[in-house]
Amino acid sequence: MLFTEIFTKSGLVDNRTLKLADLEIKFISSKTLTKKARGLIPERGMVRHEFLEGIVRIAEEKYMINGNCTSYAEAVQHLLTDGFSKVIAENESPA
Repeated sequence: MLFTEIFTKSGLVDNRTLKLADLEIKFISSKTLTKKARGLIPERGMVRHEFLEGIVRIAEEKYMINGNCTSYAEAVQHLLTDGFSKVIAENESPA
């Protein structure tokens, strides 16, 4: 699944502040559309707002619960700079 792949490759899943099981729970919690509204979206797929909600939930789990950040904005900023920038750089650089 792409969602867990991104977080695993980023190094954010460290089994201390963020475990793979936490990631799965946040993924499932973010999928809020009813079965009828999901229509053409695959069962394990996400739409944009669900993906963004997942990012916020994971930032909270990794940075706010342990006290590293005091706001959601700060936690999401850390999540993006600590992990996502690494994954983006890997995918942008020519192989």
